[in-house]
Amino acid sequence: RTLERAAEYAAACRAAGEEAGCPVLDLFAGISKEADWQGCLSDGLHLSARGNRVLYDGLTALVQERLGGIAPTALPIHWPHNSDIPADAPAPFLLSPG
Repeated sequence: RTLERAAEYAAACRAAGEEAGCPVLDLFAGISKEADWQGCLSDGLHLSARGNRVLYDGLTALVQERLGGIAPTALPIHWPHNSDIPADAPAPFLLSPG
């Protein structure tokens, strides 16, 4: 795993998205903009909490840009919040919408 190889992979992903006419979030570019980009990875490969924040912010911006400003907070909630689901009996909450 090298930074150069990751850049090549990111470029191939962007090209595939363009060819398919599909929006692409360039997470490599987003993380690369971070002053301490290594802090976005927990083990050199998987995203840390900060890396997940970069991903979330990028996806949110992409969705808002492509879908006319839809914000995650404006979407309907069909399921209970996970803090409202009892850990010892979750099935009734998960088998059918609210």
